[in-house]
Amino acid sequence: MKKSGLVFSLLTAIIVIALVFTACSQPAPTTAPPTTAPPAVKAQKLVFNTHDMESTPQSQATIWYLDEIARRSGGLVTFEKHWSGELAGSADELSALRGGALDLAAPPPAYTPNDTPLSQIVNGTRVTNSTVVAMRKGYELFWKSGEVSDLLTKEHVNNNIKLLMWLPMEYSLITKQKVTKLSDLNGLKLRSVGVFEPKQLSAYGAIPVSVLPAEWYESLSRGTIDGIPMVNESIISYKLYEVTKYKSFHAGAIMSNPVFINLNVFNKLPDKVKDILNDDTFRKDATEKFLEIFKQGTDAAMEQMKTKMEFVDVDPKEQQQYWDDWVKVTVKEFPGIVEKAGKGPEGIKVLDQWLKLVTGEDLKAWDAKLGITR
Repeated sequence: MKKSGLVFSLLTAIIVIALVFTACSQPAPTTAPPTTAPPAVKAQKLVFNTHDMESTPQSQATIWYLDEIARRSGGLVTFEKHWSGELAGSADELSALRGGALDLAAPPPAYTPNDTPLSQIVNGTRVTNSTVVAMRKGYELFWKSGEVSDLLTKEHVNNNIKLLMWLPMEYSLITKQKVTKLSDLNGLKLRSVGVFEPKQLSAYGAIPVSVLPAEWYESLSRGTIDGIPMVNESIISYKLYEVTKYKSFHAGAIMSNPVFINLNVFNKLPDKVKDILNDDTFRKDATEKFLEIFKQGTDAAMEQMKTKMEFVDVDPKEQQQYWDDWVKVTVKEFPGIVEKAGKGPEGIKVLDQWLKLVTGEDLKAWDAKLGITR
């Protein structure tokens, strides 16, 4: 009995020793390497330039828009913003954008009529006197008008740019002399740009003078010009109330400072960013946000102007004539202007659609009113 117990104990000891030896001969377990986070995606910096001052409602709306794009992109893009023509002035913005010197810019089509003749319809003319109408109907013109929208898009593609958004603008006539009726404009030297407004003002006997924004204040101060149909908030931004005395006619509304992106730059953006820029809901929401920012800015400007200038009450019939004359000069002049640019048939289609959207009557009806035969 004792002998068998001893044998059992020896066998147990041998088994234990064997197990220990086997365990010791196995390689030590390896430690998993620490997990590393995927490398952060470096944000793509896009350079934006506008001729406009940073303080205007249009620029404030642009800041909101670009910042919102950056936020929605989740850090894929950021924007470097330049104001007051720091990188390119109003006359050079389109060429700089088209050539790739800028990623985004806000070139007004009225400053480049030979390059963007069709787009002048909302920027060079003031067929409406309401920024709300201009912005909402402009959205329909550029994105929801079928063939006409395609024609406008093609014009932009030919300039290597893509339209993202428009900005609202509303004008008032400010002068050094008191103006109560249209005949008071006879002989006054008024700053005027483009091809439409000079013809309208000339019909009242005014003398159109081309003056760049940087020269507005000095030209008024020295008497080079007697007045300007001016964007309301810019009267404050440029301190033009110091060199004029009177605000009279409501001078109409347009869409301006369009945010364009270089087409090559757009095509290389991440798909997520492209989707943001093409999102129609975002575009419509941004339109309403722009109008909200514009109203806040222009209301504040008007309140300041009331403390610095005399607001002249003009005859309502004369005011309506001023607005009607904008439609007349557009209907008469736009077809010839686009014809010279080689866009005659396209221009007629764009004009017809814009008149229908804004006035409720087509080009044929307006031709009949004005006695125009084409």
